[in-house]
Amino acid sequence: MGGRGASANVGRGALPLIRQAENLDENRIVLYKRSKQLGQGQYLVEISSNNTHLFIVAYDVESPESLLIELPERRAQEILVEFKNDYE
Repeated sequence: MGGRGASANVGRGALPLIRQAENLDENRIVLYKRSKQLGQGQYLVEISSNNTHLFIVAYDVESPESLLIELPERRAQEILVEFKNDYE
């Protein structure tokens, strides 16, 4: 999956930080955790938050690869409102 240290613009507002999922905040609150088929692979998808950020993590169940998208809380709230707080 790669992408360590890369950033991508997901619309208006602050840019998310996209990288390997390492050293996530131990005190984060897990809001969603499900196994999902994404493309050709199977992933464990987790959405969690702390006081300042929303974390979206996809762990490849067949390799040590992972992808973390870290959004500032304000931008995350905008996205959640857009999707009516539906994590699916």
